[in-house]
Amino acid sequence: MTSAQGRKKTSLRAIRRSFGSSSKPMYETSGIVEASVDAVRALLTNVSEGEASKRNAVLLNDPAQKVTLKGGPDRFSLPYGAAEVNRSRGSFAEMGNWWYKGVFTAEPHAKGTRLLLQVYNHAPKFRVFVWMTQFGLADVAVDAMDKALKRITAATGYKTHRER
Repeated sequence: MTSAQGRKKTSLRAIRRSFGSSSKPMYETSGIVEASVDAVRALLTNVSEGEASKRNAVLLNDPAQKVTLKGGPDRFSLPYGAAEVNRSRGSFAEMGNWWYKGVFTAEPHAKGTRLLLQVYNHAPKFRVFVWMTQFGLADVAVDAMDKALKRITAATGYKTHRER
């Protein structure tokens, strides 16, 4: 089902997935970065302790809100959750609330790199209650991808656009 803005609404399939395995994504969205896969993976994994900026934790860099990362080198605490970096895979994950895990990965594409966001239910307990939080989350995932692409463009000048 699609809303007037062309975005997917929360589907029954995604709600059913919230009950299932934490290894299957509930939502996916992607964008294209007109740069090499290695360059995009470097952006995703260039994360260290300190304030998010155009040179550190690019996906968390928000001029309207200061975000400070603590810890490292692979797991960081954030004011609202945590972040994980998997340098060997070239991925960046952001965790929040008690169940949300959004994982950004980069894969080859004809125009450069496909940036993929997969949202998982990683709640260790009470997984059955996650479905109640699902309404509108598909739009939130799309918004998160839009913000990520804008932050990458602001930091690097690379051309970006949402794929789906």
